[in-house]
Amino acid sequence: MSNQTYSDIIKAVDIRKELKSRGIEGNVSNDNLMIKCPFHGDRNPSMGIKLTGDKKGLFRCMTWRCSEKGNFIKLIAELDGISYKKALRLFGKGFKKISLKKIKEQFITGLKGRKSNGKIKFIKKKILEEFKAPYGKYLKYLTGSKRKLTKDSIKKFNILCSDSGFWQQRVIIPIYNNDERLVSLAARHISTDDKRKKVRKLKGSDRSKILYGMHTLKSKKRLVIVEGEFDVIYLQQFNIPAVSLGTTTVSSYQKKEIIKNCDKVYISLDGDVDKQGIAKLKKQLDEYVSVEVIKLPGKQDPNSLTKKQVRKYYKTFFGRKK
Repeated sequence: MSNQTYSDIIKAVDIRKELKSRGIEGNVSNDNLMIKCPFHGDRNPSMGIKLTGDKKGLFRCMTWRCSEKGNFIKLIAELDGISYKKALRLFGKGFKKISLKKIKEQFITGLKGRKSNGKIKFIKKKILEEFKAPYGKYLKYLTGSKRKLTKDSIKKFNILCSDSGFWQQRVIIPIYNNDERLVSLAARHISTDDKRKKVRKLKGSDRSKILYGMHTLKSKKRLVIVEGEFDVIYLQQFNIPAVSLGTTTVSSYQKKEIIKNCDKVYISLDGDVDKQGIAKLKKQLDEYVSVEVIKLPGKQDPNSLTKKQVRKYYKTFFGRKK
């Protein structure tokens, strides 16, 4: 039993019996058990669960607003309000001592051979030709007390600026994927504090599929998850392996990228993010990788920290042998 895999476990599970014990029943159609989707408060049976064969236990909600999918263990975890790891343990003694490494391996194995449901849209780098290298007030904004970036970082991350048009009075950060192909643009106004005007992003891009900063990292075994692009650039100046979600939530694409590459994650969102938001992100990741939260004081974000504060809050990355 100690070498049980997900495939071994699901073969022995009576799916209809397990769901019935939780008050869920449905009708069978072409080897699919059709039930009401528990992920979006369904009124009609729009979720199908495979009952036999190699795909036994795989489910998918057919409504376009939800489209939730996964395996039977994920469904049980949702219904019982427990973690994926605890749900695994319900169905086999062999999972009582299951390691994060084993769960991670099973997750990655499940990705192999699966068709991607959303290829990344790339942008021609020619768009960057309309921008300039930072100079004058733009360079002062980037290297001054506001952003504290070095000229080497500005060059490394190809930060640009614009005097006119849609991007006027802003510094531009090109968003690249792991292969350094352009996916999106993020921009910051250099003077206004009006949140509606301060941040500008390229509409219709696949930013949510990218972990910004991964393309510059040699080792991805440990990652610090932050919100913004400037947080990434600033922390990487201290050789801290920071990557940005672009928001406070992780997309399914970003989650897969983290799990495939990383063994340890440090969540370091802005200090004004509520505990519930951090807890939700932690729960999404700690089923597969080791997770630690680095809580910043007050409303500070990584880019607002002094050098002394960086060494204090990210001390685990200092004084280590390379």
